[in-house]
Amino acid sequence: MQEKLSIDTEENNFDKLYNLFIEILMKIGHIPSFSAGIIKDDTLIWSKAYGYYDLENQKQATTDTLYIQASVSKTVTATALMQQYELGKFNLSDDIVLLPLIPPQFEAIGYILPFCLIAT
Repeated sequence: MQEKLSIDTEENNFDKLYNLFIEILMKIGHIPSFSAGIIKDDTLIWSKAYGYYDLENQKQATTDTLYIQASVSKTVTATALMQQYELGKFNLSDDIVLLPLIPPQFEAIGYILPFCLIAT
C-alpha cells in the first residue's frame, strides 16, 4: 500500500524540485544570481535567493538583493495598467497626471495611449 506524503514532505519535495529547476535555468542562461518569492492572499509564503550578485567578491544574493529590471518592467507595468483599465479605474483618454509615477516624457502627451504602455 502506498503511503501518503505528509505536508512537510510535500513541501520539501517542492523545494528540492524548484531548487533544481532554478539551478538548471541559471546554468543554461548564465545567470549569476536570482531571487524569487511566492505571494498568496497578500502574504509572502516562500522566498529564496540563489547564486552570487557580486561574482568578483563572491557576495551571495539574498531575498533582499535589489536587481535592475530593465525591459521586463514594461510588460509588467502595461499588464497591470490594462487590468486596472478593464476594472474601470481609468480611461485611455484620461489626463495622464492622474496616474502616479508617470515618467516626465509622457506628461507632455497629456493622455494615455496604448503605445505609451509599450514604448521603449
